[in-house]
Amino acid sequence: MEEVKDYLGHSTIRVTSDRYDHLFPRARQELAAGLDAIFTTASTAAVQRPQGGVVSSLDDPRGRQARRG
Repeated sequence: MEEVKDYLGHSTIRVTSDRYDHLFPRARQELAAGLDAIFTTASTAAVQRPQGGVVSSLDDPRGRQARRG
């Protein structure tokens, strides 16, 4: 779409999208598939957290327990 915008001299990508978006159904399908893959990976990673691994804001970023008290 960006190349089309530049080629046609549109001021914004919105103008191009409003006018020609229906011509790019494959781009929409690829975007949907890409987002699905990202969300699937993220949700899989969230499920595979270490056992007993509730992350506390008091934990050191290197994985050591911060001193309390």
